[in-house]
Amino acid sequence: MSPKKALETPDRHYVNVTINGETKNLTQWEKVYGIPMATASSRIKRGWDPIEAVTIPTRKGNYGHAN
Repeated sequence: MSPKKALETPDRHYVNVTINGETKNLTQWEKVYGIPMATASSRIKRGWDPIEAVTIPTRKGNYGHAN
């Protein structure tokens, strides 16, 4: 990535999400809801609603993987 492109690309840590009138970045919401910042960022990139991306818990278990 060129230096110019790096400056133009927003840092995923600083994506702001507003929930109930309170605005925080993904790292701050991770501390509230426990959803890893990388997971929330990936969800948003895949088209998830930002509020759902930081509030819906991750699945637990062995989904689709053989033991």
